[in-house]
Amino acid sequence: MKNVIIVKKALLILNVEGFSENPWYTGVWCPSTFIPERMCYIVNDKDLSQQAKEYFAQIRKTDRLIHRLDSTIATLRSSLTSTGSQLKPDKVQTSGPKDTLGETIVKIMSLEEDINTRIDELVDMKQEAFNRIGNVSDKDQQNILIARYVEGAKWERIAVDLNFSIAQVYRIHGAALLDFVEKNPDILKDDSKW
Repeated sequence: MKNVIIVKKALLILNVEGFSENPWYTGVWCPSTFIPERMCYIVNDKDLSQQAKEYFAQIRKTDRLIHRLDSTIATLRSSLTSTGSQLKPDKVQTSGPKDTLGETIVKIMSLEEDINTRIDELVDMKQEAFNRIGNVSDKDQQNILIARYVEGAKWERIAVDLNFSIAQVYRIHGAALLDFVEKNPDILKDDSKW
């Protein structure tokens, strides 16, 4: 079981079970708590921002996968209507008739089911991200996180829409990621280094 304590822009991740197993570990003092050194990890702001970006990247990856699957379906559909697969009268078929038309239609139907499932996942992911972003107190930070990660907007578009310079958008975005992690500590990954 891991507990998370935010301490002045540093995040301490504690493995409390290990501490209770052996109270003789050497450790460090933390606000009102003794923490075993081998179970205390300090994560800096860059690491926290990266964790938030990785959380949001799942939305973008799922969206790209849906587009790739859709492109595959379009390719399969165009192969159904192409004239490249005409029968040649002087060739003899030895393995029996193949129903490539039927196989292609089955593949298309399977991919369409997969896309529908992925779209449902994407909608759920965006809704969860939207709800988590709502935990961030600053409205400008919320707007930037929603525009960038839920809507997939480019930095320039966000700056124009919010009437900010690019530098302001970057600065607010950095603060927004840290606030996002602070308000949603459960998104932190359980890395092998932790």
